Amino acid sequence: NDLGLPRAAIIGGGGCGKTTIMQKVIVPTLESFFEKIVLTAPSNRAARGFDPRAKTMHSIAGIRPQNSMRTSSLHIKSDAMRKRMDANQTNAGAWIHDEALQTAAPLLHAGALRTTYARQHTYNLDTARYAEPAQLFGKISFFAMCGDHLQLPPVPKSSGLLAPLEGTSDEHKVGASMLTQIHYVYEMLTMKRFTDPI
Repeated sequence: NDLGLPRAAIIGGGGCGKTTIMQKVIVPTLESFFEKIVLTAPSNRAARGFDPRAKTMHSIAGIRPQNSMRTSSLHIKSDAMRKRMDANQTNAGAWIHDEALQTAAPLLHAGALRTTYARQHTYNLDTARYAEPAQLFGKISFFAMCGDHLQLPPVPKSSGLLAPLEGTSDEHKVGASMLTQIHYVYEMLTMKRFTDPI
């Protein structure tokens, strides 16, 4: 569960087959190799459209609306939170995050750091290296993000992974760097959902 394999991103417009490939090929393949996989999205609606088992990044990371996403606030504070994180992430071997480009950079950072805290003892992790590509999300074996680069960014737009970094928080910069350090980016070009021949 901690191989730290190359990270991947799949991008493309609506109807090009990103979700279908995830649902019909990648998720079943990962289920053949790993006891647990984590499926997330930035919102409830996106999670439901991705997979019935998917959850929001907030939920998986144990972040509530009143919680800060500052690095200093992300340590695991209670036994109840530790148990929840263990149930969600410790034994996971793969993580797929859908609608990645609608995810706020500080949220991606918070999810990665909190997952590293949850997995650090089981996999002997150095938490200071949590943002390195092979160490993302607690050095989970397989990590992939997919999303539509043509969709609207998160609200506010300035929190997005592709927003300018000048004047942003350290957490935002680290979250955005996680996208820029992905090993492989696949862009899907042909849209097949629509019946119009053009």
